[in-house]
Amino acid sequence: MNKGLYTTKHKVNARPPPPPLPLWAGVLSLSGGRQFTYVVVAPAPEGHAESWTSAAEHADLSAALDGWAPQVRGLAGAARDVRRWALYDRAPLRRSGTARTTLLGDAAHPMLPHHGQVANQAIEDGVALALCLAEAAPGGDGIATALSRYEAVRRPHTTRVQLGSRGGAGRGLGKGVREQAADVSWILAHDVERSLYGDEAGDSAARPFHVQGP
Repeated sequence: MNKGLYTTKHKVNARPPPPPLPLWAGVLSLSGGRQFTYVVVAPAPEGHAESWTSAAEHADLSAALDGWAPQVRGLAGAARDVRRWALYDRAPLRRSGTARTTLLGDAAHPMLPHHGQVANQAIEDGVALALCLAEAAPGGDGIATALSRYEAVRRPHTTRVQLGSRGGAGRGLGKGVREQAADVSWILAHDVERSLYGDEAGDSAARPFHVQGP
């Protein structure tokens, strides 16, 4: 379990509303600018107890934002209640199923949010699993083969995303939108259907089973 990060989430009143702020990840205007809610992600202090919602100190928040823009520090100083939400992940699994069962999504590969892929990888798992089961031979052996195929294809990719998310905190600081997108372009370009057939550069329209929209 990775316990190296925590988040603090706050809601503050702002009357009168402050001048327009630059865009910072984690700052959201509410109630027509009369309130702001924000999340700060920072390394967890030594000895931090495991908890999803424990009390935090303003001093910790202020220290985490040392050197930030005055507008950001002003928002932090206006917070009345500071809470700490821990972020956890797990080491990648060596296997995630048996001949009769399998896992997908967070149950198979819990990851930190820095690549924005927690829900996306679960959706890709679902697509891959549906394709494998749709093409499975009848009977228990066919299902076992399908589940093994699903895991063999998905686990290397989700492991890479999982470990990349673990090391992704702070990588986007000081980068433009294009640079940040380039950092995760390999995730965005991944085609789960093509990966099942060992040909991500191929033509997925030729597959024997393809999910169609309404």
